[in-house]
Amino acid sequence: LCSNFLQEHQQSSKTKITTTTQESMMQQSKMVSQIEQCIVATATHIASANDAQKSNNTLIATFLDADMSILGRVAAKYDNYAGCIRKEYEFVERNMYCEKRAEILESFLPLEGSGGGI
Repeated sequence: LCSNFLQEHQQSSKTKITTTTQESMMQQSKMVSQIEQCIVATATHIASANDAQKSNNTLIATFLDADMSILGRVAAKYDNYAGCIRKEYEFVERNMYCEKRAEILESFLPLEGSGGGI
């Protein structure tokens, strides 16, 4: 009787831990996927923000808003951020980096006559 009880308890514990582990792994996988989507969305900020807005994807919309908020920070904080971005792209020759970075920043400005941002 005691042996049967122990075996049933062990099997129940094994089932619980297996289920919990599988659920946790699925949640982690979903979270990683969401993070990847947010990071990829920064490559095409405006188009991604428009898509997120149209599809009610509040996670990506909020992430992009937070990412862009650095542009409104005090100069010292922005300078620190810009330095980190430059380090990320240190493999790119300086003149090319500056040219492309300016293009990216200018793309965030509202178009003349558009009535504002995104």
